[in-house]
Amino acid sequence: MQAAVFHLDDRKLVVEDVPEPTPGIGQVVVRVHRCGICGSDLHMAQGHGASFADGTITGHKVAGEVVAIGSGVTRVAIGDTVAVLPLLSCGTCVSCQVWRPRRLRHGADAGLT
Repeated sequence: MQAAVFHLDDRKLVVEDVPEPTPGIGQVVVRVHRCGICGSDLHMAQGHGASFADGTITGHKVAGEVVAIGSGVTRVAIGDTVAVLPLLSCGTCVSCQVWRPRRLRHGADAGLT
């Protein structure tokens, strides 16, 4: 598959071939139908504020179809159309339970350092 990959040495986003992902426990694989690279991606690639780790596949505005499911996934099925909110969550604190991701004290954007 192809993806926009961030390279720390030259601070560039490069479209390249990467291995097909496999889902872990509680994860799904989404075949991306649409993905946007937004201003915050570009600012981080340029080193303003937070930055990506080397080799990060960027693009956090994603919509597509679920094509694989890891063990323990119950809320989506293969073939479901989804939009992705790339925030990490514990799933147990009050903010996670009422899904207020901007209030998560422990939450982090996926892939950021």
